[in-house]
Amino acid sequence: MYKTILVHMANDEGHMTRFNMALGMAKAYQAHLIALYNASPVSMPQAGRGASIGYLAEATQIAREKAVSIKAEVEEACAQAGIPVEWRMGEGDHIKVLSHHALAVDLVIVSHAKADEREDRVTFHIPENMVLYSGCPVLVIPHKCKVLMPGSHIMISWKGCRESLQAVRDAMPLLKIAEKVTMFTVVKTSRDSVEEQKFADFLSRHDVLVDVVTDESGTGNVGESILANAKNLNADLIVMGAY
Repeated sequence: MYKTILVHMANDEGHMTRFNMALGMAKAYQAHLIALYNASPVSMPQAGRGASIGYLAEATQIAREKAVSIKAEVEEACAQAGIPVEWRMGEGDHIKVLSHHALAVDLVIVSHAKADEREDRVTFHIPENMVLYSGCPVLVIPHKCKVLMPGSHIMISWKGCRESLQAVRDAMPLLKIAEKVTMFTVVKTSRDSVEEQKFADFLSRHDVLVDVVTDESGTGNVGESILANAKNLNADLIVMGAY
């Protein structure tokens, strides 16, 4: 079970989307909720060194002032939901600050970086790096996300390796309450990998029943294939490993 959930808060447009997701999951799992607010800018524009330093100082001061209203917004939402929240403040590299606080939590919730942004992401470089730096399960929320509680239909992106197994174990609380689970593979298993049916049998012993779907075409980009099939399956969560 997820008993301690950490959500990344900052002065950005997606902060309440992340928090609402975290609040819904904290209520579902009766978890301790931590809202970690980082006053450092999430991204920085491409500019000269002097302009960037000036921007950093100004943006940080604005974020510090904004923290008061965001904290009030968070506490009001928690009061209405009947869920206590622990508010924490931090400054500096977002990945490093989050990774430090993630050492004693079960799940970290962050937003996905916008693919069309060309800004120099100095402080919050790539959210997926949280998986590597913290060793903690990370739930990455896409932009314009409308789901308040993921797991209606979960798609496991299975590769038959250690990273896939770890991701599935980390997602087990969600898998156990999902309405439907599909295990999807895009490449043929290697000699050292675990066969899909053997892993499906393993999951069934945890009361998680899966449908196995395999893309045997062997063509195209793996990432694009995962996204396309998640869309076709109407999945609202992708579980996959990282390395």
